[in-house]
Amino acid sequence: MSFSEPNYNGPWGLLNLFEEDWLVTRRATKLFFASAVYILVLTSVLLGWTAVAHSSPWMKLALDGSGALGAVAIFFLWLGMLRYWIRIDGSKKWLHRLSLVLLVAGFWYGACFYYFAVYLPQSFQKNDSNA
Repeated sequence: MSFSEPNYNGPWGLLNLFEEDWLVTRRATKLFFASAVYILVLTSVLLGWTAVAHSSPWMKLALDGSGALGAVAIFFLWLGMLRYWIRIDGSKKWLHRLSLVLLVAGFWYGACFYYFAVYLPQSFQKNDSNA
């Protein structure tokens, strides 16, 4: 293994799955948006706002699949926002520190909030300046 290849070992290895250049592309912005919305919609099932006890077996199977996809969306969004915070986030020092607390203590809801409050405005700003 050469030093130019990304290192996927160790506790921070998962964060190396996202390249810095890719994190600010329109495709990444759309995928993070889809993940954030999916997580927030899936919250109604997690909190019991949607009655699933008397659902058909097919509906329960679909909800199981949605839950599995939700887990992937959670880790995708959380790790992506954490990588963005580490490498690219250019916010003020106090907001940068507050964002870390939000990402670590807020888990996926913190990542959703960070996406809408920090990542998305900075992403639009960078895309406007590049155009």
